[in-house]
Amino acid sequence: MFQLRKRALQIHETLLKVFGEPIWRNPLPAVDELVSTILSQNTNDVNRDRAFDALRAKFPTWEAVRDAKEKDVIAAIKPAGLANQKGSAHSAGLRARLRRSAARLICNFSRICPWRKRETG
Repeated sequence: MFQLRKRALQIHETLLKVFGEPIWRNPLPAVDELVSTILSQNTNDVNRDRAFDALRAKFPTWEAVRDAKEKDVIAAIKPAGLANQKGSAHSAGLRARLRRSAARLICNFSRICPWRKRETG
């Protein structure tokens, strides 16, 4: 076991020398993080962030994205160069994932924080 730890430490040190210390960002709220992750598929961070910012500028809430016409969601992410890559299927997938994820988050939050059930009915 000692050899494995020693080897892992050597690999870690080598990676730090080559790539430097990773820069971690603070995590986004859960649904924001989910959307950011979806938008990051097959693109770089710069385009992901452009798409995310454009989406949030056009639609102030995730419910607005969910309820938007597919073409409007695609148009919102097009300036970031993602619309052609993601296409309408991705837009529909984003909306479906948002619906499912939001429902799960609400259910999980209610289970973890039972007082929310009483407050919200």
